[in-house]
Amino acid sequence: MADENYKCTDYLGRTVIISEARAKRPRQFEISKPRKVVPPEKCYFCPGNEHMTPPETDRIPAEKSWFCRSFPNKFPAASPLWKEAYGHHEVIVETPDHEKRFSEIGEVQMQRFLLLLKRRVRALYKDKKVNYISVFKNEGLGAGASIEHSHTQLVALDFVPESIMEISRKQKEKEKYIKGAKKLLSNKHFFSCIPFCPRFHYETWIAPKKRLSCISKMNEKEIFSLSEILLKTIDAVDRKNSYPSYNILYFFAPPKDRKMSMHIEILPRLSTWAGFELAGSGYLNSVSPKNAHETLKQ
Repeated sequence: MADENYKCTDYLGRTVIISEARAKRPRQFEISKPRKVVPPEKCYFCPGNEHMTPPETDRIPAEKSWFCRSFPNKFPAASPLWKEAYGHHEVIVETPDHEKRFSEIGEVQMQRFLLLLKRRVRALYKDKKVNYISVFKNEGLGAGASIEHSHTQLVALDFVPESIMEISRKQKEKEKYIKGAKKLLSNKHFFSCIPFCPRFHYETWIAPKKRLSCISKMNEKEIFSLSEILLKTIDAVDRKNSYPSYNILYFFAPPKDRKMSMHIEILPRLSTWAGFELAGSGYLNSVSPKNAHETLKQ
């Protein structure tokens, strides 16, 4: 198969050089498969260790043993007590099973997690000072995770970040961008795809088939539809890449936004941004969308 080498620009104007020739560079560092080193009895997020976290804000189910639970982050990026960095920072533990990765929790558990995420987003927006909630997952040390047990974070802010306002302004361009992507999986309400100008190896997006602003507005059927696509897509990314570190970014529209439609980005951290990216020259990606699509479809 011939290498693909070309330059492209995404809907936000970010330039990416797709250079599969760079994948042939010699590597003198070992790439190891991740393993969990902290035993469950010492894990802050495991059942039986609830006293090691701040008091719960919610859980499923409400009583007895929990399947997923939420609580304030003990080391917050924002706090209702901070005038200059007002907000809330919460953690959702997606599974009680210490050993399972996000791709391994199963569809029913994924549904529970998304239902709890919906409840927490709704609850945090009841604070009238909150204007935007950033939702993200860091899986693995290479993606910035500091605790091994699978979890997602929510940071509620008293402002809308400029990057989110730009995504909203470019909604029509985003729709065209997604329309031109290589489709992976699809069901009644959602689909996953490989964008044609990815910044990351095997970067994958999930988008609704019709406009959906935020998980807080989704009904149960849409939640369950999303859980199926999210689980299957993450599973493909994991299995085809030896369970890499990755980030999941949930781009939900702010409450007052009437244009932006939600989407999710799955960003495997299979390479490290170096001088070219940090210098603002653009992004280098040595896996083309075509080859990423063929690999993940297998």
